[in-house]
Amino acid sequence: MKLGPEERRIAREIALMHLRAAPVSARLPLECGAFVRLRKGRELRGFHGVLTPMPAAEAIVRAVDLACTDPRVAVREADALDLWLTGPPRPLEEVSSLDPGRHGLFVRRHEHRGVHLPCLAAGQDREAYLGSACVAAGLHPTWWREDAEIEVLYFEVEEA
Repeated sequence: MKLGPEERRIAREIALMHLRAAPVSARLPLECGAFVRLRKGRELRGFHGVLTPMPAAEAIVRAVDLACTDPRVAVREADALDLWLTGPPRPLEEVSSLDPGRHGLFVRRHEHRGVHLPCLAAGQDREAYLGSACVAAGLHPTWWREDAEIEVLYFEVEEA
């Protein structure tokens, strides 16, 4: 997935219009997942999204809805919105194919699941990134290599 400047602008416009409860008419001709982070200054107010590829506008609207309906989040206090579009998740078969600066991770073991995006990988190598994703799922950080019941998927991520 490679977004140009116009596609990034349209993606952000979709998110901001929906956040303001305005009708969303813009469209992007691609299928993807989307994640939204709401912040007040540097403080996190919400971080939600969808991984399943769908029409981009629908994915963005769903991600905004998830972030805004989280009862732990004071959306009215948010003053910044970050948006990422994601490619389709695929199994991580070789750790060497993972680029923490470009790929997101989805880790699942039974009812435990967690998502990690490159914005959370600051300075981490592949193994530390995988460990952080396990911790986000409520698992021990080394289980990605030790537990056969863990499913690790990775996907491309682009900031919009």
